[in-house]
Amino acid sequence: MKLLIADGLGLTILIRKIEKESNLKETPVIAVTASNPEKDKPKYISTGMNDFSRKQLSLTELPQGIPAWVNL
Repeated sequence: MKLLIADGLGLTILIRKIEKESNLKETPVIAVTASNPEKDKPKYISTGMNDFSRKQLSLTELPQGIPAWVNL
């Protein structure tokens, strides 16, 4: 799926800017990518993303990652 107004990196930068300007709590942003997440990790982190995962995320992997970023 391609985003119409920006890619995920651009949207993350925009989200972080709005949060900062509005004094809002940081929203967790997790990249889901088909590329090599380990290779691209510095790019994701530098834009303000909190974490990343490969596409084809299995239902067993999803619940393991959520508690790290959501207060349950």
